[in-house]
Amino acid sequence: MTNALLQLVTPAAYVADRPQIFPSAESLRWFERQHRHELIDCGAISMPAGRKLVNPAAFDQAVVTIGKRMACQRAGIKP
Repeated sequence: MTNALLQLVTPAAYVADRPQIFPSAESLRWFERQHRHELIDCGAISMPAGRKLVNPAAFDQAVVTIGKRMACQRAGIKP
């Protein structure tokens, strides 16, 4: 089994380790609905056996990237 597969976690486990970003499972679901395509594209979420799993490192990077873009948009500046 590859190391990348061993790092996949359930969404609940991901949320439990990041309460300052996602205080609830619903907040993670909302973020995913808003950014699903980008999260799939960067490998942050996948469904290798039919159930959703999270790659924590990729998801963390996506949160930073998306958050920066959203902050720039709100401030009216180019990222």
